[in-house]
Amino acid sequence: MVKKFLDVIKKVKKKDSNTKSYVHTNEAIKSEIHSLQWAVENEKQFIDNILRAYPTAFLMKHLEKITFAHILDVGSGPVSYLLNFVRQNSNRFKLTSVDALAEHYAELMKQYGYDVPENIACYAEDLDTIFAPKTFDIIFSSNSLDHTIDITKSLQKMAVVLKDDGFIYVLCNINEKDRNKGEGMHFHNVNLIDGRLIIDGDELIDILNLKICDQNIYAQTWTIGGKEYGAPRFEVILRKNL
Repeated sequence: MVKKFLDVIKKVKKKDSNTKSYVHTNEAIKSEIHSLQWAVENEKQFIDNILRAYPTAFLMKHLEKITFAHILDVGSGPVSYLLNFVRQNSNRFKLTSVDALAEHYAELMKQYGYDVPENIACYAEDLDTIFAPKTFDIIFSSNSLDHTIDITKSLQKMAVVLKDDGFIYVLCNINEKDRNKGEGMHFHNVNLIDGRLIIDGDELIDILNLKICDQNIYAQTWTIGGKEYGAPRFEVILRKNL
């Protein structure tokens, strides 16, 4: 399965010798898939809860006055957390979802009997090889930015496919790499300090004129297999040319 996935990813990459190859290691892929299997098998409502999910109050205040928007979910996992919301508001929103492990997740969803939309296989760093510039009104990244191989490159490509008057919503658990001891695809520590994005200890700046225009920090808890987990997390809204 891993070899098949890597072959698919290579096919969608730009045929350019200057393009960096953004491919996770086999070990990271296996770890991520194992984590999903464990969650589904130990918490019967795991996927059902995602299918019932709704945007946070913070994000909702940025969505409530929008008459129509095409949303791109980057790093959507097996099912986008926005799927339920978009289905209930299909006259106002359209959803496209991408994930580097999309084909793996599709196989697992079929295995467990979930009839959900199959997402597009694409790395965040390669969004511009799949979509034209200024395609989307909103880009949604929920707890996936630290999974990317190159956060700066990922945000740059999000900015490329984002319309000038659109925004990027990012939700991240704080310092997820340390919390998970670097296992799986938790490659980076991401933090929000005094309104500044901090990646692995360094401030993230000069990303195609992206600026934080709103932010929120809170604590989240969840239960899987009878065990409670928790993490501090932040949400930010990024806009271009502020």
